[in-house]
Formats: sequence, structure tokens, C-alpha cells
Amino acid sequence: SSPARSYDPSEMIKAVHMKDSEFGKFAVEQGGGDGRDGEGWVVLFYMPWCGYCKDVLPVWDRLADELKGEVSVGKVNLESETAVSHRFRHKVKGYPTMVYIKDNAMTTYSGNRDINNLKTFARGGWKQESPQATCLLPLDPANFSMAQKIQTFLEDFVLEIAQSYRGIWQNHQNEFLSAISISFSCGGIFGFGIKIIIDTLLPPPLAPRATHPKAKAL
Repeated sequence: SSPARSYDPSEMIKAVHMKDSEFGKFAVEQGGGDGRDGEGWVVLFYMPWCGYCKDVLPVWDRLADELKGEVSVGKVNLESETAVSHRFRHKVKGYPTMVYIKDNAMTTYSGNRDINNLKTFARGGWKQESPQATCLLPLDPANFSMAQKIQTFLEDFVLEIAQSYRGIWQNHQNEFLSAISISFSCGGIFGFGIKIIIDTLLPPPLAPRATHPKAKAL
């Protein structure tokens, strides 16, 4: 039998590093992918500081080497490629995230991160993922209409505020609850005081006294 193949990182075909400016068209700046129009890609979204990502990156490059000529394999550093990170902020919930992308749709991988399972996924196993794992690709912000740009701005603004308050809640829960209680108490006292002042300065008109029918007859 032939000896097992050794994998020298310096000789392997590696996954294509997909950059902000190239991601929309799946164009490549350096070698490693054989993608053609209409064909799918398997893409790894990762953060360089993530321990799980560090473990899977060598496997992902080996995947690109073993699938050369079959399926194109790409990877995106979401720390440096900020435009892609922002575009997929609602789709990529954790790191690493591995997806199959084709025909304006993406299917998220949910299996083990070993080379055999990843090859099965890339070669068609993505079709066996649950329907919930597939969604449309998020739109490219470069092609947004003015209404979409405004909507995105408002969504980001609200999300940033929510995250800020979540940080306050997690780190200063007791102080946050005390501040809410004091605010409501002060608001209630202030409102009650304003009501007393208004009633004193502008007393309501007295209602006319009702006359008993028998009193008129007398």
C-alpha cells in the first residue's frame, strides 16, 4: 500500500483569504481556489484570538488542499475584514462558523470539525442540514438604498444602546436596580408634588349642591 500522505503547510493549497473588497464577487487575490461563476464555496468565518478557530484553521487549509478542483474553500478573518463582519453580524453568532454559500444562500455547518466530516459537508452534505440552517445571504451594504441605509443605522444604534445597558446590568446589577428604584420613587414624589401645587393654585370648581324636591315644595 502507498504511504500515507504527509501535509507540509508550505506546500499545501490553502483556503482563499477573502477580503472586504472581494467577498461580494468571491474574487481571489492569491492562489488556492478554483471557484467559477455559479459554483458554491465553503467559507470559514473566524477570529484570530479564538482558541477553537486556531484549532480548525489548519484543518480548513487541509480541506482546501484535498478539495482542489472540486469545491472552492475560503476563510474570512472577521477582525480585519470589518465590512464582511458588519454584513454578517446577524448571521454569524459564534466562532468559528462554517458555511456553504451558493445561489445567494448560505447553509451553516453543525457537525464535527474533523477533515472527513467537513469534506462530506462540502461535497453535498450541506443539503442534509436542517432547513433552519439555510438562509439568504445578507445584502451587500454597498448596494443599499437610502431607506436600507437608514434602517441599518437605526438597527445598529439601538443594538449598541442595548449592549451598553446589558454591560451595565451584568457588571453593576445592584446599582442598576437601585438607580431604577430611586428614579421611579423620585418621579412619583415629583408628580405628587406637582399635583398638590396645581390643586392649590387652580382648585377645581365646586359642583352645585343638589336641591331636594321636597325642599322646593316648602
